[in-house]
Parts: sequence; C-alpha cells; structure tokens
Amino acid sequence: KQAAEDYLQEHPELLDKTRLEYGYTTQQLALETLVEDFPGDQVDQNDPNSKIINPPPQFIQDVVSAALNDGTLIPETHKLTDIFNYYVSQRYNGVAPKEAKFAHKSFDDYFSNADLRLVSRSHVKRWAENCDKKLGHSPATIKRRLAVGSAMVNRYILDFELDTKLTNPFKGLGLSAPHTGDEKLPFNKAHLDAIDVYLNASRVSDQNKAFLMLMKYTGAGLTELAGLEQRDVTLSADVPFINIRINTIRPILKTSARVRRIPLTDEAKNILTSFKISETSDPLWGKEIDPHSLSAALNKAIRAAGVPKSKRITVNCFRHTLEEAMRNANVSEIEQKAILGHSKKDTTQRYGAPTQDLKKLHQSLTKAHAKLGEVHLDIYNEDELISPSQEISEE
Repeated sequence: KQAAEDYLQEHPELLDKTRLEYGYTTQQLALETLVEDFPGDQVDQNDPNSKIINPPPQFIQDVVSAALNDGTLIPETHKLTDIFNYYVSQRYNGVAPKEAKFAHKSFDDYFSNADLRLVSRSHVKRWAENCDKKLGHSPATIKRRLAVGSAMVNRYILDFELDTKLTNPFKGLGLSAPHTGDEKLPFNKAHLDAIDVYLNASRVSDQNKAFLMLMKYTGAGLTELAGLEQRDVTLSADVPFINIRINTIRPILKTSARVRRIPLTDEAKNILTSFKISETSDPLWGKEIDPHSLSAALNKAIRAAGVPKSKRITVNCFRHTLEEAMRNANVSEIEQKAILGHSKKDTTQRYGAPTQDLKKLHQSLTKAHAKLGEVHLDIYNEDELISPSQEISEE
C-alpha cells in the first residue's frame, strides 16, 4: 500500500487519467491505461478486448486499486470479519452497536471467519437452522442478524465494485417462523393489576419500571425502547412523542413500518420526565442496553409479580395487550397499525409526521388505555390465570 501511495505521488497524472478517461469503471481498463508506461508490458491497441500480455508488478495493481476506490485497496481475500470491520468503519465510524456485534459473533462462531466466496446460501440457511434448533433463537432475532449480514456484504460489494465477482448469500433469504403453539397472548386485568401492585411496591429499579410501563402504554417493543437516543424523545411538543427510527444504537428495525412516532399519554410522559432528555445521540438510558439481558430481567419481574410462567405470557405481551385494547375501543385499523408499526410505510408516514394526526393517535391511545386487560379468559389455560390466592395486596 505504501509503495502504491508513493508511486501515485510521483505520477499523479496517471491517477487523473484513470479517473477522467474511465470514470471508475473496471480494474481491467485502468490497468491497460497504466501498463503502457512500463517497458515490457504490452496490449494490442487495436483490440479493445486485448488481454495484458505481461501483468504489471503487484504494486502497480495496488495503484489501480487505490485509484478506483479513493485510496482504499481492493482486498485479495474477503474474510467475513474483514467485511464486518469495514462495514462498521464506514457505517458507524468504527464503533459497532450491540446488535451488530451479536450478529458478527454469531457468524464467526458458525462460519469461523470463512472467505465470503466459500459461503453459499445453503450455508446461511444451515446457520439459521442452527440458531433456531440448537441455540433457541427466535425467528425475529435470526432475521435481525440476517439483516446485518446482508447490509455489511452489500456495502462491501458496492464500495469495492465487486458485484461481478461476489454474491450476497445473506440477501433475500426468506425465513418463515414455524407454528409452535406458543403464540403470545394479551395480559388480562388480573395480570396487569398484579404487575401494577408489584411496581408500586418499588421492588424493581426505576429503569425497569419505566420499560414495563412504556411497553404497556405505547405498545413499543422492548428492543425499540432500549434503542432510544435522547433526541428520540420529545416532551415539549403539543403532543409529546417518542420517535422509533434507525439510529446509532439501533442499526435495524424489523420492518420499514416500524419507523414511526408514538404519541405519549400523560401516564407515559410522566414516566419519561425523570430521565435526561436532550438533542444528542446519547442513549436515553445512560448507556447501551443488551435487549436479551433486559428481557430476562423484565420477565423475572412479572413472574415475581405473580404472572404465571408460560411461553405464551411474557413481557412482550404488552404489545398484544394494547392491540386488543384498541380493538375493544373501536380504534380504526389504520390507527392501530400506525401505533404498533404493523402498517405499510406510507400509512406510517401519514400518521407519524403531522401534529394533527398525532393528536388523533393520542386520542385513540387514551381510549384504548381504558380497555387494557379486557380479554375473554377462555383463551388461557388454567395454569395461565392468577387465582385469588396468588393476588398480591398493596398491604
């Protein structure tokens, strides 16, 4: 690389010529431009498809690599770790968010830093099956990590103009979630009352209490809330709201529809007033939070509150609870989807930007809060209900 840089400084006209005449097209054309300046290397000037008879020295090829990529050399190997590090350097200024780190570790554990050229779509499918069956990762987690893999390889291929040499095995790999019978249920009134009593007894940290209450009153997902920056919270507007979007903490969302603004009712706004809010990209919670550890802590809290242990009733059920409440409050389907992030992008934008539309959503959320926990009890198994003897009194 140093030899290439030295040579460019001595012969800047070659770099200019390459850029002006060939517009960063192919390495072959650039090489043909430069090779004329070296004795012993020949091309047939009458044949546009002529091959280089005697390849130029390696450092000349390095010069061309630098010329084609603004000083960045085209790698000879394409190791997954190198691709990941390049992606982080370009996308996040060298500081990988936690979700990206988790994805990279998962790839490294399974592929052992293989060269991308040796990783096929079938290999990636087997990786996904391993995550599902052996590691117990949820389909949502696998999809998020696939998204990181696809993004990092796409960036690498585009930046180094390798689209004719490499393919992206992570891209467009559709994975369907198997039907397990463990579909999540909404909380009923007894569940919610038990959680409220437990939280009022100050048995959990202020931060964990805030997460539980925000999930209850906004319908936002745990990972969405964990990824909030301080500038994603606006409390001074006519309708206060949180902004769920891609940022430096949360590099991806499940779908484009998850980009949205959720209005804050008085209950939700009061929860956030005790946290530092500014126009910075600093984490709202003071530091980046591992969603997996947070989920475990919050599930432990609701179990301690008396909510029976069941795969169908977890902390993520707050979203289902609000969805059920909005249906019972006759909130329109469009507004339900805009709040929960289930809609198409154009619907989310329609309801997520203008203040007057946020007012509509705020009114709908307020109506829905009065219906939280109104659920037919016959959807639960007997051991998923709270019996009178399990209920916790405020005393």
